[in-house]
Amino acid sequence: MLPDASRSHAPPYGRTSRALASLGSVLALLAWSLGALAQPPEGGLPQAAAPLPDATSALPQPSAVPTAPASTPRVALLPISHAGVDAVVPRRVGEAIAAVLTELGYSFADPNTVARSYAVLRPTDPPLAADVFRATLMSSATRGVHIRVGVVEGSYFADLLIASADGSGPFRAHVVGGPNDFLERCAQAIRATMPPPSRYDEQAAARYAAQAQAMAARPPSAVFAPATFTPRYRTATVESGPRLGISFVTDSAFGRSGTSRFYNHTLGVRFDVRLGRNVVLGLFTGYVNLDRGSQRGSNILSYVQLEDRLRFAATGRVQFPLRFGFGYLPLNGPFIRLAGGIRFPLGEKLEMGLDLVAPTIWWIPGGRRATYDMAAELTYRFGPGN
Repeated sequence: MLPDASRSHAPPYGRTSRALASLGSVLALLAWSLGALAQPPEGGLPQAAAPLPDATSALPQPSAVPTAPASTPRVALLPISHAGVDAVVPRRVGEAIAAVLTELGYSFADPNTVARSYAVLRPTDPPLAADVFRATLMSSATRGVHIRVGVVEGSYFADLLIASADGSGPFRAHVVGGPNDFLERCAQAIRATMPPPSRYDEQAAARYAAQAQAMAARPPSAVFAPATFTPRYRTATVESGPRLGISFVTDSAFGRSGTSRFYNHTLGVRFDVRLGRNVVLGLFTGYVNLDRGSQRGSNILSYVQLEDRLRFAATGRVQFPLRFGFGYLPLNGPFIRLAGGIRFPLGEKLEMGLDLVAPTIWWIPGGRRATYDMAAELTYRFGPGN
């Protein structure tokens, strides 16, 4: 049996109005939820930018070619690196540092622009100072700040790296603290490390911004090709300085004869001529005080020395000479000396040298004596260069 139509069906207009009312309530609730999500947390930093794209997606591009920072000092807060800590720790550190920067008179670059610039650079983690500098220029900021947060031996640590668009710096700070004082230590570190807004070279920043514009206009291969950096190192190795030099030498010789020990000391002058970039020929003559057992003796020692000076790129102008000397000690006999040591500049024309390993053989009447020598010398270089 079918139900009674008068009791089983409501008037059409009543059911439609209830459906519309329910739909309106749902839409209102959805609009309120979206509005609540869009609001940043009270007292927090500006909303974070979207995550970096993966390697298979297209890279976002900066909104504009890098320009000189505006007159108002702005800071580009780069994404915080963190490992082994709760996600709230880097957020609280960022908030503490942002509060200090605001107190110092800085405003903040647009976080979306900073994130896009950082994504284009694809820096290492943590980034190099050069990457922080480039991100600062690309964000049109006055200074850029990168923060790295982690845990070491049960304590929090933070590494702060600050780059400035005028080329000064970089400025660094390392902070270690416990749960109760870590944020305060971070605030003290950024306050002590960040230069004030007044200490900024607008002209230098404009020059760097112009260079960034020129690089941005080139194809990527011209910017990142390794050959771009080769001339800088090649020209740095051409310098060799004056060809002539005069050295004042003091030499201590320690030896053993049978069960007794003896000691000889030499003071003299050596004249050097550089035959090539690293090969030096020297002529030494000086006074030598000899141990003759029960008494001391005096003599004059002369020898010729051939020297090869090793250089390594990482040591700059520091040299490592290898030496061979052959000479004669009157009334005694030949003299042979091998030496290895280090030389380093004290100025444009002064050098300091140390012979750290110098085995020496002395011929004397009736036999030979071996000594272990250590020497120091001060050299003045002069004459024509190259």
